[in-house]
Amino acid sequence: MKTKSILTALLLCAACSPTPQWVPVPNGKPGEAIDVSNIAVTSSVRRASIKVTFATRASWDTSPEDRRVTELLARQAYDCVRRTHKNEALTFRYADGNVREVPPERLPPHDWKPVSLDDGKPELDLICARKPQ
Repeated sequence: MKTKSILTALLLCAACSPTPQWVPVPNGKPGEAIDVSNIAVTSSVRRASIKVTFATRASWDTSPEDRRVTELLARQAYDCVRRTHKNEALTFRYADGNVREVPPERLPPHDWKPVSLDDGKPELDLICARKPQ
């Protein structure tokens, strides 16, 4: 039950599709996918759930093997006009089965960053090209 509430909070969406449609990000990071069933559009800003599955240890993860991050779920916002993005929610899954959620209030609220070629451009291109449903 705890996992279900974490995922619900992560998605930040009351009317999401009951079945996620994970699509690999073309030219994105290995193991990265976007749930195209719940892309929300508000003016030029689009919000989407992104999942990155780590088959091997991520370069930034220095934890012992049983505590390494195996999956990262993020709710991200992309401003398609300004070409900026920010995290709105994060959930980490670990090799030992634990899950840690970073609540939205613990993330910088105005942390919009320019999208660079290696940090968010494939995601922005995919999300901004999708037609609103």
